[in-house]
Amino acid sequence: MNWYHGFQAYVESREELRPFADLIMPSAADADDAAALRMIHARTAPHTLYSIEAETAVLGAINGYVRDVLGIPNPVREVPDQALAPLAALRQVGYSMLPDIAPNIVTAMRDYFMDRPVYEHASTMSKPPLTLDEAQGSFNLAHFREADILNCPHLMQIATDPIRLGIAQEYLGTVPQVITIAAWWSFAQADEARAAQLFHLDLDDYRFFKFFIYLTDVDEEAGPHVYVPGTHRQDTLVLARRAANDPELFDNWMGTLRKSDQDVMNVFGIDPVRIVGPAGTNFVASTRGIHKGLLPKSKNRLICQVAYGVTPQRVENHLPVELSPETTPNLPADFLTPPMDYVMQLYLCPPGGP
Repeated sequence: MNWYHGFQAYVESREELRPFADLIMPSAADADDAAALRMIHARTAPHTLYSIEAETAVLGAINGYVRDVLGIPNPVREVPDQALAPLAALRQVGYSMLPDIAPNIVTAMRDYFMDRPVYEHASTMSKPPLTLDEAQGSFNLAHFREADILNCPHLMQIATDPIRLGIAQEYLGTVPQVITIAAWWSFAQADEARAAQLFHLDLDDYRFFKFFIYLTDVDEEAGPHVYVPGTHRQDTLVLARRAANDPELFDNWMGTLRKSDQDVMNVFGIDPVRIVGPAGTNFVASTRGIHKGLLPKSKNRLICQVAYGVTPQRVENHLPVELSPETTPNLPADFLTPPMDYVMQLYLCPPGGP
């Protein structure tokens, strides 16, 4: 059974979940359409932006479905002590640094990507691939294919190690799913910031966060990640909305795709933090908070990203990759055994298909 069909049936069967069931109730035409159900949840997720109570209720429903219907216990593993401080910072501030990754591992990952083709945008993989030199002369960013990202040595093992999965299961309040993977170059020769190089916020799921790794040295010249602390929390947004002269105007501003530096400072009055560090610097961040990646000035930046969420939300059409020595030589076979098969279900399937 499709995840969304099963969850819909679970929610409708529980009287205490009736308010949420009414919110996500599909039309008769959409009831059997998994893609339509997914889009209903994508449209519903922003309803939790200002309400921790609504978010907690939805997460409780999801955890109940995963535990009682799918039979996957949460927690799926014991949380190591090394995850506790980053988890607390992620909850309170919205981001947290993690121990640097060893130089030999970073070198292997960077060398791997140097030999892979790139694309103008993550959603245009159907177009012919480009060399790094071709992309650098034409675009701000250059993206890698998901299949190539999955096969990057060490990446998914790091992203699903006890520390990062421990943070994920505790922060999300249910068994995590990897909902997005990405890797891209940001080029220094561009003369104007575009897209995610401007302040914005993400609404990828009811609750989610992202794990980032710098594969090149990132200083002020290389386009560091910039984060406005605390803006991921509902209480921060509620206070800012109350302080606004026009709450409706505030809602519209929050809904705009990109935001100016001055507007962000005027609304929140919080100094942004720039995350710099050598190759191997890595961190977790709730990108529901206001953030951006600065336009590099004189040095290119290579970064990887893995997002963890609570529903199999995907915007782009894609097919999972078959896990086998031929197609995924750098991934372990236990990624298809519980609970990892649930964590990785959007991206991996057994040989022969899902």
